[in-house]
Amino acid sequence: MGTKNNEYKSNQIDRLRKWCIIVTDFIASLLEDKSLIKNQYDIIDTLYQKRDKKGFETVFNDLNEWALSLSQDNIGNLNLILINSFGKGLHEVDNKSMRKIDSIIKKGLVKNENEFRIIENRVNELSQMNSSSEEINYLNNLLLKYRSLVV
Repeated sequence: MGTKNNEYKSNQIDRLRKWCIIVTDFIASLLEDKSLIKNQYDIIDTLYQKRDKKGFETVFNDLNEWALSLSQDNIGNLNLILINSFGKGLHEVDNKSMRKIDSIIKKGLVKNENEFRIIENRVNELSQMNSSSEEINYLNNLLLKYRSLVV
């Protein structure tokens, strides 16, 4: 049983490393001064050599948070790369955002601009995967309802 757990942990570390490198490469491509992100590659290499899963999870979360602060166009482009590589994008691995999305869906109401942005990001992400999704239609209706109340 220990061998299977070690193999599972090793696979998780490999996936976390690949994700972190893709996100870091994408962010680096947007920066004029690449020295700002060189340290990130060193951290990824060190964590990989140490097989430090917990450390990778921290870097993974930090990079995703950084990536989610990019422009919508850049988030969309990065999501395309991630979806092609992993079958999911930033918002699907961002548990906090997914919990918030679930909460908004359960309420059936977008209450503020922050919630509007979260739902809009989710619609953009889903649109890149499957433009005829029922979820997209439902979320778009929530956005329209919010805009009609605000305007």
